[in-house]
Amino acid sequence: MPVSRSGVTAPLGFNYDPDVMDTEVVYTLAASETLVQGQVLCRDMTAIPSATVGADPCVLPTSANAGAVMGVYQGAAITNPSSTATLQVVLKLRTWGYGVVFAGTNATPTRVTVGGNLGFTGPSGLKYATATTFTIGYQVGMALATGANTAAGANLTGASSTNTALVNAFINIQ
Repeated sequence: MPVSRSGVTAPLGFNYDPDVMDTEVVYTLAASETLVQGQVLCRDMTAIPSATVGADPCVLPTSANAGAVMGVYQGAAITNPSSTATLQVVLKLRTWGYGVVFAGTNATPTRVTVGGNLGFTGPSGLKYATATTFTIGYQVGMALATGANTAAGANLTGASSTNTALVNAFINIQ
């Protein structure tokens, strides 16, 4: 039997060391809303899974119903073309592995830096991940070198709390 990098013995054809791990969720876009690449989504704590709502309903971290982080959307931006109706979509969210995260400077202001932790402090007014201390349930991952910013500790977002960027990251939802 072959042995994987983690030392797990596995039969031929099985991989216990995936490069990425994704989960499937349901998200409802409001009228004219755009879901951007790298958007972090949280479990909707008020929606009971059903045939109408879906198996794993999610909301933005700005929602008062936001629970723990479910994952990070890696696809192209999706816009609801209707100005009056909602649009329910099934998405794959990255829960572990390399990807991109829509991140920005928080109100303190604390910038996102290379090697810095990305996460949330719980339901907040911010739609993007920020530099935070490790918190189970609100952990997103670690910011990696992006563009010209390759040194550990280099700033990836500006000093203003309105500065956002699509940041390379190692995503590790916990």
